[in-house]
Amino acid sequence: KDPQIIAEEVRLMAKKMSAQKSHNAQLLTRILKLQGNIQVCCRIRPMSMDESQKGLHEVAQSLSETEVGCFDERTRSWKSYAFDKVWGPETGQQGVFQDVEPMALSVIDGYNACIFAYGQTGSGKTYTMEGSKSNGQYGISQ
Repeated sequence: KDPQIIAEEVRLMAKKMSAQKSHNAQLLTRILKLQGNIQVCCRIRPMSMDESQKGLHEVAQSLSETEVGCFDERTRSWKSYAFDKVWGPETGQQGVFQDVEPMALSVIDGYNACIFAYGQTGSGKTYTMEGSKSNGQYGISQ
C-alpha cells in the first residue's frame, strides 16, 4: 500500500480511538454517579477445611447480591444487613475484580478512589487484596 494511505488510516484510527476513550470516560462517570461516592461491599469467604472438620457452622450467608444474613449467638437468631454489593463464598477473585474494575479505572482518569478491606483476623482481607500467586488467584491490587 501507499505510505500516505497507511498514514491516513493510522490518523483515522487514532481519532476513532480518542473518541471511544472519551465516550468510555463519560460512561464511567455516569456509572460512578449512579452508584454514589461511597459504596459498602461485603465478601463472605468460604469455610476452611479445618473449620468444617471441627464442626463449626456458617455465621454469615449471602442472601442476595445486596444482603447478608448473620447469626447472632446471643439471641440465637439470624439478622440481615444490606450492602451495595455482596460477594458470597462461591465468588472468585476474578468476580470481585470485575465489580471493582470500573473504580480502579477511574483513578487512571483522574478520580480519587480507595478500596478499604476491614474485618477480623483470618477473614480474607489479604487474600482479597493480594490473592495467592501459587494458584494464580491474583487479588484486586495485582
